[in-house]
Amino acid sequence: MSKVSRVIQRTIKRFSEIQVNDWINVLYKSGVTLLDLAKLHGLATPQTPASATAQGVTGSIVWDADYVYICTATNQWKRTAIATW
Repeated sequence: MSKVSRVIQRTIKRFSEIQVNDWINVLYKSGVTLLDLAKLHGLATPQTPASATAQGVTGSIVWDADYVYICTATNQWKRTAIATW
């Protein structure tokens, strides 16, 4: 199992205890990039949930030009903004 997979699995297990921005920080500090996430989840193209209650499976991660979206429970999405730095 790769470092990326281990970090993501541990983080998703604890996800209900932390906020989305904290989750992104955990990945960043572990050396996991958005590209790593995209490769791991097969995300070749941007996707945007229609709403915070759009259909989704817990643990799913999608993105678009402005946000990273994480499905935290069945049909429950959270998002965090992507910013240039």
